[in-house]
Amino acid sequence: LILFLFMTNLYPSENILYLDSNIKVYDLTKYTGYFSDQTNNLNLKKIKKIKFSGNNKESINFGFTDSTYWFKVNIIPIIKDIKWIMDIGYPPLDNITVYLNNVKIFEGGDRYCFNKREIDTPTYAFSLNLLVNRLNTIYIKVKTSSSMQFPLKIYPEKVFFQTQLNNSIIQGIFSGILLVMVFYNLFIFISVKDKTYLIYIIYVSSVLFFYLTINGLVFKYIFPDNTVANNRALTFTVNSITFWGTLFGITFLNIKKYNKYLWMILSILCGVSLLLLICSPFFSYSAEIQISAALSMVLAILLLLAGIISLYKGYKPALYYVIGWLTLLIGGVILVMNKFGIVPQNIFTNNVLQIGSVIEVIFLSFSLGERINNLKEEKKRVELENLSNQALMAEASRRFVPDQFLKYLEKESIVDIKMGDAVERNMTILFNDIRNFTSLSEQMDVRDNFGFLNSYFKIMNPVINKNNGFIDKFIGDSIMALFPEKPDHGIYAAIEMQKLLNDYNADRKKEGYKPIKIGIGLNYGKLMLGTVGSDERLSTTVIGDAVNLASRIEQLTKYYGVKILITDNVFKNIDMKNKFLLRGIDIVRVKGKKEPVEIYEVFDCDEGDVLKKKLKFLEKFNIGLKFYRNKEFEHALKIFKYIFSSFREDFVVKMYIERCESLLKNFPEKWDCITKFYSKENL
Repeated sequence: LILFLFMTNLYPSENILYLDSNIKVYDLTKYTGYFSDQTNNLNLKKIKKIKFSGNNKESINFGFTDSTYWFKVNIIPIIKDIKWIMDIGYPPLDNITVYLNNVKIFEGGDRYCFNKREIDTPTYAFSLNLLVNRLNTIYIKVKTSSSMQFPLKIYPEKVFFQTQLNNSIIQGIFSGILLVMVFYNLFIFISVKDKTYLIYIIYVSSVLFFYLTINGLVFKYIFPDNTVANNRALTFTVNSITFWGTLFGITFLNIKKYNKYLWMILSILCGVSLLLLICSPFFSYSAEIQISAALSMVLAILLLLAGIISLYKGYKPALYYVIGWLTLLIGGVILVMNKFGIVPQNIFTNNVLQIGSVIEVIFLSFSLGERINNLKEEKKRVELENLSNQALMAEASRRFVPDQFLKYLEKESIVDIKMGDAVERNMTILFNDIRNFTSLSEQMDVRDNFGFLNSYFKIMNPVINKNNGFIDKFIGDSIMALFPEKPDHGIYAAIEMQKLLNDYNADRKKEGYKPIKIGIGLNYGKLMLGTVGSDERLSTTVIGDAVNLASRIEQLTKYYGVKILITDNVFKNIDMKNKFLLRGIDIVRVKGKKEPVEIYEVFDCDEGDVLKKKLKFLEKFNIGLKFYRNKEFEHALKIFKYIFSSFREDFVVKMYIERCESLLKNFPEKWDCITKFYSKENL
């Protein structure tokens, strides 16, 4: 008791630590005095004469300093047969010299090769041969270019190694999680080839390497004999985290889309971090680590702000990004509060930054997954839009190039059509023309003309489609349609078009417009269906004598005063002749053809008395036509006059009366000239 009282009076201003085995670990923070040697020249002999300042904080941290710091601890062990180990738990310290009772017992730091350490641990641990029940004074000299952090603890030997084992397990779990995230996302990157995943992988690898460096594991396992590389590893990893983390944020958040000014600031600072990363082997360690630390703090806040902006703008994957980044910042704040003694030291607060980093990395991985889902949804939406657009384009192209054209040209779509594609087929060609359209259109302005034609084409087009045909083209007021299968289909369409015209005219009459008349001509034969034009402009068309003849036949409907005319080619290929009301009209030689063509009238579309009378006099008409073609004009004239006396609306009968009278009067003996004289050119 007298001895203890004496010791207490001898050192009234200094705390003395009494070592008792009941305590597993002794934190020397509040038992450590300190002195800042700004001259960097003091030795142990001089320092023993200086009064040390006491430390009342929860941690010893003087930040970045050029001074040499001396620390002093007074210890009295009161239990025998216990081996004690002192541990300085901050691996980045450069130079450490320890004196026990005026004797140097340890010299180390990251400027010394790792294999020279007494105890194989990432931190600076060494044995203490303390005098039991006596005062032991320890002086520790520290000079470093890193932050002057000085966590000092004393352990019983068994407790120390158990603590190291526990720390190794914690570090292993932490490192394992980060490695899992690296390889997991590496496989995803190989699959999706998204560069954002690659940036994320490098960022996580940098975070892992940083913690391995700060905990001394890089020095132990990678650079045990290279103190320069180990010393620069910390600045390199800090700048690598800053650069790749910023690049990831810029790329992932699409911040350029949402805020160009913030994007510019982040891009500039990202460039600065890249410059620091490249130059890390050459700059002053102390200056660079301070600049890098300050830059990383600024970027962390800006990246959090960027995440919030992207989330506010509706970018859903930014939610996980913000949570992850916020977790890391909270971890950093708790660590700082721990260092300043605001929150207590425990296993959580001592590892809070690593915990925050793990959570951040996991949430960033979630955000990448959400981004991929977002991209898939966007891709799906775009594909649906494309499909919709393709459907619209297909529908639009169908209006210009019918599906039947593609079918007969054996093309999948309009994009496959090339200039010169053509095929030869037998088809029925239909021409439909509005009578006296020129005079009709002169009474309307341009807009009314287009409105009239579109309303007319609108009612005619479905009829053609309904009867297995398709429109090749609209030629002014004319329709050219093709019927690939049977001529019957073309005749059915022609009859229905004429009948629909009656309803159309009824509507026109209600609106105060004059009724219109149309003529329809049909021919059947070979034609070439294909494309013509140039590389810049293509058009589908059909060409051939059969097409030209159909056009000529349509023009004859006006001359003969009938609604529908068909050629003998159509007539011969009708399945059942009695399905339609037909009568032969004439034999003509049209322009462009040497051989005469027989034409027939289809009068199913006639109405009322006209239809009844044509049916009534059909047999007599055929007899009169037979007499005419046999050059028995007197007999033919009598029959036609008989019909005309009861059926004056029949223009064809009237035409044959005039022909017979003219022939009997002007050419009584030259009947062989009939065909030549009454060809289409002469009529």
